Amino acid sequence: MLSYKDILSLLNKTTQETTSDVTELVKASDSTPTAIHQTVEKTTVFIEKSSTEARALVERCSTEARALVERCSTEARALVERCSTESRALVEKSSTEARALVEKSSTEARVLVEKSSTEARALVEKSSTEARALVEKSSTEARALVEKSSTEARALVTETHIKPEKK
Repeated sequence: MLSYKDILSLLNKTTQETTSDVTELVKASDSTPTAIHQTVEKTTVFIEKSSTEARALVERCSTEARALVERCSTEARALVERCSTESRALVEKSSTEARALVEKSSTEARVLVEKSSTEARALVEKSSTEARALVEKSSTEARALVEKSSTEARALVTETHIKPEKK
């Protein structure tokens, strides 16, 4: 019985080499009956046919396997490229959205600062105006009080120095 390696080596040989090897293995002598010769010929034809079919099958399987590997490799490369492209697009989109949010926040902050500054200036101006009015009012009241006190004091002084004579 032939081993796996022997069968593989037969499959790797050409049809003519295989036929020669098989013929050598099963060569019948001239004294062998005709039935044995016919069996040997049928066996040789069967082995040649089987060898050819096996080689064709191995070749077809090999071709299909190479095609399948190539297709899978192409699909894998396309998938990796698509994932990479989508990833770059998402990063770009996120970056753009982040820049827009930062710009929006910055603009809102500037508006709030400007509004606060305007309100603060208005409050300072109002407070300053009110303070000036209060100072002016206080000053006027103080002058009036001083004038009144001065008048009253003069009147008292005059009254105490000029006493009416009693008769």
